[in-house]
Amino acid sequence: TEFIKYLASHTKENEKIIQQIQSCNAGCLHVRRGDYGLYPQYQVCNENYYSLAVKQACETLDSPVFFVFSTGHEDIEWIKKHYHFNANIVYVDLDNPDYEELRLMMACKHFIISNSTFSWWAAVLAKDYKNCPKKVWSPSTWYKGGENVKMTCDSWILL
Repeated sequence: TEFIKYLASHTKENEKIIQQIQSCNAGCLHVRRGDYGLYPQYQVCNENYYSLAVKQACETLDSPVFFVFSTGHEDIEWIKKHYHFNANIVYVDLDNPDYEELRLMMACKHFIISNSTFSWWAAVLAKDYKNCPKKVWSPSTWYKGGENVKMTCDSWILL
């Protein structure tokens, strides 16, 4: 039954997004919302963080296109309303199961991640292209207060 669910998740819309991702210098931009709104210690990635990361990515990468992922439709709509990026943006709002969102995110070449292991895994597991080395922007702090753990790779750009 899990395999049948997996096959069902490969919709025409998902395949269209994969084709878009593969046809450009795609950057995955993941905004973790959902349950993070309940816990102030996890609210470290705000519009300033994402705007700075997008600005740096645009200055560093050749014609990037950012594919924005989040927890669900309501969160994508919230991002559209509250975050204003000066870049080429594609909002991925397909009500996918988590494993399908991860597959789409991993197809990207570059990453602007939140302080979430979901986007962390996408960045870590994504292919690194020889002609286009993977760049990852990450928050330098993973939670407010207390001792932080190192969740980043040495090559990542910390903000």
